[in-house]
Amino acid sequence: MAAIRSVRTGGRPIFRLYDFRMLPGGRARLSGVDGLRAIAALSVFFCHLGAYWGIQGELPLKLGKASELGAHGVDLFVVISGFCLALPVARAGIGLNRVEFFIRRATRILPPYYLALAGCAALAIIPATSHYVVGSRAGVESVFTHAVVAQSLVPGQSGTINGSFWSVALEVQLYLVFPLLVLAWRRFGLDRVVAVTAVASLLWALLQPAHWWILGSTEVLPDRLVQFSAGALAASWLTAGRVPTRKLLWAGVIGGGAVAVAGSTANFDYGTTMLWTVPSVCIVLLGSTGFTHQAHGRALVQLGVWSYSFYLLQQPVLLMTAPLAHRVTDSPMLLLFLGSTVCLALVVLGSWIMHRLVERPSIDLGARLVAARRAWAAAEPGSVEPASTELPIVDAAQPVLGTTG
Repeated sequence: MAAIRSVRTGGRPIFRLYDFRMLPGGRARLSGVDGLRAIAALSVFFCHLGAYWGIQGELPLKLGKASELGAHGVDLFVVISGFCLALPVARAGIGLNRVEFFIRRATRILPPYYLALAGCAALAIIPATSHYVVGSRAGVESVFTHAVVAQSLVPGQSGTINGSFWSVALEVQLYLVFPLLVLAWRRFGLDRVVAVTAVASLLWALLQPAHWWILGSTEVLPDRLVQFSAGALAASWLTAGRVPTRKLLWAGVIGGGAVAVAGSTANFDYGTTMLWTVPSVCIVLLGSTGFTHQAHGRALVQLGVWSYSFYLLQQPVLLMTAPLAHRVTDSPMLLLFLGSTVCLALVVLGSWIMHRLVERPSIDLGARLVAARRAWAAAEPGSVEPASTELPIVDAAQPVLGTTG
């Protein structure tokens, strides 16, 4: 494959675009990104484990605080999403076939979401189970807002069925504006786009004291677009050979991470999204291919492939198993052990099944629909086959992960 190459910084390969795992139908996945996605997924899982099993404040050795910080796996995930969607666009000369893009994104995210929504809605409505998963039984309004994926835009709806589903709504918002982002990228450059979205995120955070509608919410587009745009900027650097040196990237991870942790620990509510953006971008650019070199690395990569199904299932499984775990023991450390083994195994097993039965077929459906559209367009007299930005790495794009709602 002629376009595949190695990007070097300081004379050493940092991100090898040739580390693909080929999938049926000519698709491929970028292993390093899948490994990072798995780490983000696990960090959010352990955040939820601590919160939903009631052990976050009782764990020794700062483990409770570490569990809380796991919520910021979602910041890494938003950056990864922007990176994966922008990488093929950057390599195609900042071109995007909008119709094909929306076909692929809709078939990628909606079928698994609606299946999970049906199950979670049932748990939130049935009297025997609703008190385990939500504060009060879900009603028609909650089901409707989630069905149209608008739960993060309606005050009080994010946690009425599944507190993590806010990030699905966020992902839909990001998909809808991505073509506009590409236009702004082409006209103004991504550096300026990121600067504008950073200012917008800060101004949005300043609206938090308004306590009206969704102003200042961290679950919607105005706050998170800077992370998505920064991920796209990282992709443009990669394709242009402008990746910073490893020392600079590690400084961004360590220094930026320390500042972000300090800001979150101090409950600093203004600009936290931007604080986590810097180390997240550096982590993505450092996202090595080493995940595939050892057994634990291969496991992380595989979990990254199933991470969307993992995200959709992890919260209801944690909530439904919490009472059972407390019947076994009330020891925080033993509960942490049970959650990290038995409960995690249940979520992983469910994720594998859902990925095989629903997620993978829905992705294949999107590919077939795009192929059919191209064949129909090519058969039209005097027609020109629609341009495509589809490149192997685009299959690595996944919906973002949610955290507590």
